[in-house]
Amino acid sequence: METTDKSSQAISWIRNNLLFMIIFILLIFFINNKLDRFESLIYESIVPPKVSLDFQNKSGVARIKTSFTDILIASDGSRKRDNGYELKLKVINPSSIYLHIINTEFRHIGSDKSATCNDVNIIVRPGSSKVLTCFISDLSDSELDSIEVRVDFEQMSSR
Repeated sequence: METTDKSSQAISWIRNNLLFMIIFILLIFFINNKLDRFESLIYESIVPPKVSLDFQNKSGVARIKTSFTDILIASDGSRKRDNGYELKLKVINPSSIYLHIINTEFRHIGSDKSATCNDVNIIVRPGSSKVLTCFISDLSDSELDSIEVRVDFEQMSSR
């Protein structure tokens, strides 16, 4: 009799507190969802989609956000050619996916003009790097130290 009395008390307690338990569980889901959104906002603000590199001195490596994953890019120098410069950009793929068809945009920070370079044949394998060459006309020696770079890939695969 004492067992049934305890079990009936437990059932009664659950019935009386059911609303509070449901509200508590929903509150936990709500807080978890908000924390996930907050974390993604912080992550997006930490990894920029474009960075400034010094092509005059080959300095710096930067992590940027692309359409599929984050990659590392580095200045691999420049070479004077005709009325501009040939810029060499090293693209490093630290992810576990193959990246195909690269689109890059180069822009001197003090200018509104940008140069876009595409390479449909490029494949950057996981854990490897490729050097992309792009020619930018009407670029002076002094502008090489602050070129803003943006990189995107049109395709990716796990092969």
